[in-house]
Amino acid sequence: MVTYCVRRCLLSARHLFSTVSVPRLLPPSLLVRHQSTHRDSQPKEAHHLNKRGVVQVTGRDTVDLLQGLVTSDVTELSDLSQGISAQYSMMLNVQGRVLYDLILYNHTKVLDDVCFLVECDASLKDEFIKTVKRYRIRKKVDLSDVSDEYQVWSIPSDVDPTQPLTIAEPGGESETAESGQRSEVPEAVFCVPDPRVPQFGQRVLLKSGNESLVTIGGNQEQYESLRYRWGIPEGPTDLPPGECTPLESNLTIMHGVSFTKGCYIGQELTARTHHTGVIRKRLVPLVFDSPSSAIESDSKISTEKGRNAGKVRGMSGKYGLGLLRLQYQDEPLFVSGKDGQKVSLSSYRPGWWPQEMRK
Repeated sequence: MVTYCVRRCLLSARHLFSTVSVPRLLPPSLLVRHQSTHRDSQPKEAHHLNKRGVVQVTGRDTVDLLQGLVTSDVTELSDLSQGISAQYSMMLNVQGRVLYDLILYNHTKVLDDVCFLVECDASLKDEFIKTVKRYRIRKKVDLSDVSDEYQVWSIPSDVDPTQPLTIAEPGGESETAESGQRSEVPEAVFCVPDPRVPQFGQRVLLKSGNESLVTIGGNQEQYESLRYRWGIPEGPTDLPPGECTPLESNLTIMHGVSFTKGCYIGQELTARTHHTGVIRKRLVPLVFDSPSSAIESDSKISTEKGRNAGKVRGMSGKYGLGLLRLQYQDEPLFVSGKDGQKVSLSSYRPGWWPQEMRK
């Protein structure tokens, strides 16, 4: 009788564990989810990003239209069951060069009334609307500039971007405020981990006039300096339209491109470059020994022996962003300003890059 009872207990335990579902790890592109209601006792300071604009895209064919225009898989964002709120993406020209860097927000309230908010550079928003309308043809899609209705803010984390970082699983034990998974402003239209690099902080979309919801403590210049420390490009200064490629701009490791979704404008060159695996230049953070206003965007970066190592893209204080030939990254580097002054600089591979890329 005892043997029978033991056997029944073992069978019941085996059945129990065989029916327990093991949670499946999500890819990084799905780590940006709807905001939680948790709020730290000491809110972090927010930076108002007055160089960013917002375009509203509505209509039943919104997803189909954007899916054929941008690099990311918009169907992942449109599927409300996925719980994804924001997605990083780019729009390319037919030669596969970057036109606009975008952050897409799913603002759909009911299934039959699709509404996306598209964050882009304010100086390019009119051109973005015009370009999308050119491909709209007969699709039921409406576009409008709603930059006056919304404000874009950033709440940076306290994470050191020079140290190796890992992406925490949402809701897991390793989730921390620094990983950007908890909402600082639950009353905002959107307050989500930055879809490019979640550890960078939170991206906040507020209705205009609701600035009191955030603790204002930083400005655009401070935000740009911090963003350069992280090596995150944004806007036409860092990503000159029609001149840079998405993979050299780190679009893959910022979760902004899908290689399985099918065709989109500029897809052929992007896919070919990805599958060959050869990327000799990348955007990397720069640290200048002595900041100089004479250093301009596109200034040539040289090695000690005078070889062309790359070019400066943007600069704020002593930090900047440059397109650098990786073979020269560990060598002494210099840049000459328009006044002829030679400034030494260094670069590093940020901690959020995959481990194999930091070697």
